[in-house]
Amino acid sequence: MEILKIQLTKENVLRYLNENSEIFIPSLIPRIDLEEYAEKISKYATHFSVHYNNEIIGLMACYFNHPQKEIGYITSISVIKKFQNKGIAIRLLEECIHYAKSQNYKMLRLRVFRQNLPAIELYHKKNFFISEKKKTTYYMDLIL
Repeated sequence: MEILKIQLTKENVLRYLNENSEIFIPSLIPRIDLEEYAEKISKYATHFSVHYNNEIIGLMACYFNHPQKEIGYITSISVIKKFQNKGIAIRLLEECIHYAKSQNYKMLRLRVFRQNLPAIELYHKKNFFISEKKKTTYYMDLIL
């Protein structure tokens, strides 16, 4: 399966989020307005996606808009249930890291809920470290 760096439409992002809200820890619904989030991601984020039979099975959205290219921000990374534990998430993360380095970014940052242990383990595998602890989340950074 190939990772594509293509801009997805709001409709594609919204469909993916609606169909897969429960794979996020905690679930996206009712935490966020999916339509508003899909709009923001489709307009401002760089997308890395994996497709199978014309269906998005993995999606990563990152913001690379820091004026001095200091920090790229990973806002979302997910893989649909039936394709989890097949190395897709780590490949998406590696692709994002490669892209950030190619664009001369110095650091990647993300926020993860403390209860999302599989994601935290994934980020540690790629050398992200906890840079800030909040009540329900961690900020994790990777120096590039």
